[in-house]
Amino acid sequence: MLEVKNLRVHFNDAAPDRFAVDGISFRVKTGGILGIVGESGSGKTVTAMAISGLLVRRDCSYDGEVLLDGKEILHCDREEMRKLQGEDIGVIFQEPMSSFDPVMKVGKQVEESLLVHHPEMTDAERKQAALKALADAELDDPEAVYEKYPHELSGGMLQRCMIAAAIIHRPKLLLADEPTTALDVTIQAQILELLKKINKSTGMTILFISHNMQVIRKLSERVIVMQRGKIVEKGTVENVFLRPKHPYTQKLIQSIPARDRHLRDLSHKEAVMSDLQNVRVLTHSAIRLEGEKVVYADPFHLTKETHDADIILVTHDHYDHFSAEDIAKVAKEGTRLVCPASTKALALEAGFSEDKITVLAPGERTVEEGVSVNAVPAYNVGKQFHPKANGWVGYIVTMGGLRYWIAGDTDDNEDVRKVRCDIALVPVGGKYTMTAEEAAALVNAIRPKFAVPTHYNDIVGTAGDGARFCSLLEDGIIGIEKMAR
Repeated sequence: MLEVKNLRVHFNDAAPDRFAVDGISFRVKTGGILGIVGESGSGKTVTAMAISGLLVRRDCSYDGEVLLDGKEILHCDREEMRKLQGEDIGVIFQEPMSSFDPVMKVGKQVEESLLVHHPEMTDAERKQAALKALADAELDDPEAVYEKYPHELSGGMLQRCMIAAAIIHRPKLLLADEPTTALDVTIQAQILELLKKINKSTGMTILFISHNMQVIRKLSERVIVMQRGKIVEKGTVENVFLRPKHPYTQKLIQSIPARDRHLRDLSHKEAVMSDLQNVRVLTHSAIRLEGEKVVYADPFHLTKETHDADIILVTHDHYDHFSAEDIAKVAKEGTRLVCPASTKALALEAGFSEDKITVLAPGERTVEEGVSVNAVPAYNVGKQFHPKANGWVGYIVTMGGLRYWIAGDTDDNEDVRKVRCDIALVPVGGKYTMTAEEAAALVNAIRPKFAVPTHYNDIVGTAGDGARFCSLLEDGIIGIEKMAR
């Protein structure tokens, strides 16, 4: 919908080598919400003004391309840009009190752009359109607000009027330039929720600009981080927040206010729980990730539960304890099986086609688009019960940009300690598993960002084991004792 290619903006009074925006490129899909974050002077607002055609052309030079639905608009003439402004591109400015004319009633200002784009409309039609826009902005009593002057309204109400003016034409693209900066946190949350509703109900694409990382996280799907006119990092909100790569991004996140480290960790935990709301621990051998079910198919449990699985992971462990029928039971049409070579014959017998079988080998294997698996080589504590148990007893599953370690009934050993992951799901305190103390020691050595103790009736430990496990984790590792089941 919106594509920016190598955009550069240089103001005439700046040094020749100082660009306000320096060669940035990004895309926003139709109906998407992209956040742009950075400190003052990073180039956020200049980027928005270049896209909307609000830069004073005599004061600057610019090059690159801005494509709106495939049409290049950065270099179009003023008359053509005038047709787009308001009609196809709406802008919410940062300071509504300074943006509204103080001696003109709010209603007339909300409907003002209709005079430019739809001169055929009557006064009554324009007023009705303005009242509807004010109602869409969730203002109580639009008729009364229509007749008010700007100074008679609160900051939050005035910002809603600004939003009404921006959406009155139902533009394709809405540029929101720090629309919550001057508002208290309660009103700020309401404005963000309003923008979400507008996006969902109309499919309007939103480019949201802020210096506040928390605000960006609450609203946006993707984010770009700007510093000194350049994009230093971009990606999904989850990836940028959970795994910031650039030092500047890391500092922005560290600057989020918290009274002490404990409170910051709690805030981080709540954020992660929200981001991982689609993660479900189904048993110690099955989790749901990003809407896909990934089953770590400890064959001991295959005959006890039926999983409508998208991907089944089978290890060497207990491979003599299940049959082709057991594998078929947890599959559905299109299910993909990841297994060692020794299991492939059973998989074919169970009805899997060759193209739906991924045979494990050392190293990472792509299972399907956006999903990869890396087996963890280790010996199982269950070896004392099943002498043939030998090989892979866990997996690293990469999905949705996160690396999950789905641990089997593993013990603490050198191979397992080489695991690197964002989230560890570890069976704790069961008949064949480590104690809470042993599991915590292993996770402390691996140092994921988050650790989840998993349980399975009397086979894997109880909730008490999980609480003990979480209490033993070192600083910097957040234990999530309970996940949705």
